[in-house]
Order: sequence, then C-alpha cells, then structure tokens
Amino acid sequence: TPWIPTTPNFSEWVDGFGLPAGEQGETNCPAGDDVPNLLKYACGLAPTNHCSTAEFMPCVVSNGTFGIQYYKSKDTVGVQLDPVWTSSLTNETWSTSGFSVQQLDDEGGREKWKANLPPFIGQGYIRLQAVQE
Repeated sequence: TPWIPTTPNFSEWVDGFGLPAGEQGETNCPAGDDVPNLLKYACGLAPTNHCSTAEFMPCVVSNGTFGIQYYKSKDTVGVQLDPVWTSSLTNETWSTSGFSVQQLDDEGGREKWKANLPPFIGQGYIRLQAVQE
C-alpha cells in the first residue's frame, strides 16, 4: 500500500495550537497582528506567531511594475490563496485579474510566489485573499 500523507484541514490545524474557542475562527487574529487564521493557514504560518504584512507579503517594485511576494503552504486542504487588488479602499470589489503570477521557489513544505500588476493599472491596493473552497 502506498503511503498517503495526512494533511490537516483548517479546523484540525487550528485545533492543534490549543487556542481558546473564541480565537479559532477563520477571521480571528489570536496573535493580535490583524492577519486572520485562514490566511496564516494558507501561507504556512502559525496563528500564535505575530507577523507583520512586510514579513509575509513584502512589496516588490521592479521594471515599472508593483507587486508582492508571498508563500503558499503545500499542506493546506480546501483553501484557495490568491493575490487580489482594488483601485480604492472604499470599493468593496477586489479582483484577481491583471496579475502576472510566477512561482519563484519550492522550499519543501511551502512555495514562494510573486504577483505583479502592470503599470497601466494605475494606483491601487494589493492583498492576499484566502477562501475556503
């Protein structure tokens, strides 16, 4: 019989950190860093470790393009992780279109990615979005 790795889903993953019931939700931020649990799960980070946006999603400006670098955990189950952007923070619509996305490295349990927006997009805001599938 071939070996089949067991990867924890979000609930199993968050349970493994012994967080109180009120800190185990997808949108909770038990480290007080405003990075939700589901995003940390998708990026391969621990929910209890404080991290800044610059640590897990540094901005990159290169050849007239603006973008971010980020990590995707290879151990996530049922979560889609995508870079999204909007032209205004008062706009509720975030889009995945227009990005040039490239895998930079494979580091065993996680992959390093880069997402750039072309200069014609103009002013905008970028973030990572993790969604349960």
